[in-house]
Amino acid sequence: MKSIDTRQAHNTGTEQLMKSMNGYMSDLVSEVISYDGDILKLAGDAMMTIWPVNSPPSMEKTTENVIQSVLDIQHKHSMCTTY
Repeated sequence: MKSIDTRQAHNTGTEQLMKSMNGYMSDLVSEVISYDGDILKLAGDAMMTIWPVNSPPSMEKTTENVIQSVLDIQHKHSMCTTY
């Protein structure tokens, strides 16, 4: 029977979780930026974003960008497979 080094298993699991989270957050950042949003802060598994409005007439387009960004994120990333 082969012995498993628990430190190695722990590091592998931790490293895989980190890779999964980094990949997921990177995808979310790309989605937000693709719809003209700005990332204000990343903290763990949370992200604070903003969509600047330059003038009152641009509010409609900005609102559409925010909504479409969220819908795309839900559609593309609602099911995330980790290994």
